[in-house]
Parts: sequence; structure tokens; C-alpha cells
Amino acid sequence: KAEKKAGFDVEAPESLGEYKFDGITMVNMEDMDDTGAKLNKRKAIDVTYKNEAGDKVLLAIDKYPENSIPTSEQAYQEMRDIKGVQVYYSRMESVFLPDEKDATKEELERSKNDPFFNLAIGSDKREEDASKHLIFDYKGVQYALMAGDDMDGNEFYRMAEEIIK
Repeated sequence: KAEKKAGFDVEAPESLGEYKFDGITMVNMEDMDDTGAKLNKRKAIDVTYKNEAGDKVLLAIDKYPENSIPTSEQAYQEMRDIKGVQVYYSRMESVFLPDEKDATKEELERSKNDPFFNLAIGSDKREEDASKHLIFDYKGVQYALMAGDDMDGNEFYRMAEEIIK
């Protein structure tokens, strides 16, 4: 049903390693240009997987617009070739704050210059977190896996292998 609503075919296995299917959500996507105009309105699919310990992995699936910046030109820290598909890895550090005035000078500077650092405003209290990401284009669709910082890198890449046939 989700494929029909989104308008494209996806590879979303029932499990990724020890993580089992936990739910699916349709997402309304759009891009924004420099003037704030909304472009490329489309449907995307988010699939959640969970292991026995309750840890989750999110698989975001999007028919990426052709006029978007290619995945290979976006920031990443490592690339591996899996069955002829380039899979891009990054680790993102995030600081969640109630207000931008709560950020240190160093955090404000880093948020401008480091593509792997996210300063998020609107949290009840200061929190720091990190997450791991794999992004790849496969059969004309973009797949983005996101997991917690404790995810083993090789296990994470094996999940991408389960999607890439």
C-alpha cells in the first residue's frame, strides 16, 4: 500500500539483521529554495525496525527529485561500495537546546562550519546525542538508514547489503 501511495517501488525487508519491522509511516516531503518557496512536493516512506533490546533503526525512503544535489556531492565521512552501489556513512553530533542563546560560542561557530554537527533549538533542556547515518541511491530511490551512536559500523553496512540485492 505504501508503495502505491508514494508512487514508487521500494526495497524494505521485514528485518535488517537482528532488527525486525516495527512500523511504517507515510511522510509528506518537500524541498525549500533560498527564498523559502516550497518545491518538489512528494510522498516518502519511513520504516522503523526494532531489536529485542528496544533499540531502533529508521529507514527513510524517498524518490529523490532529479534536480536535487546528488548524494555523492553531499557531506559524508566514509564511502563503501556494496554490490556496485556507493553507500555513504556519516556520524552526526547533535546538541538540543531550549533557545539559541543557550549555545556556547564554540557550538554556534561549529554549527556554521561542521556539516556533522547539528544545533537543534526547542528542547526543554540541554541534551547531547550522536547518531549514525548511511545514505545511498538504489534503483532511482534514495535510502537513508539512521541508528544510535552505539550501532556497530560493520553491522550497519550489513543492513544496507540486505536492501541492495
